Amino acid sequence: MIQHFKFKPLYNAQLPGWQLNFYNARTYYEVIYNADGSLTCITPTNAVLDEQLAQEIQALMAFHVYD
Repeated sequence: MIQHFKFKPLYNAQLPGWQLNFYNARTYYEVIYNADGSLTCITPTNAVLDEQLAQEIQALMAFHVYD
């Protein structure tokens, strides 16, 4: 379950992208949400986000950003 979810824009409206910060299972994550919907994990280094976590992130971004 994602906790303490925060996001901020990386660029501007013409070049969208967001930096996400959150905790999941006692692990702190920093993730870049790219304009095409792909996710790039920054912290922890080289972590691979599982499918369920990626779906939760997509749902949160749809709710908060694309409302």
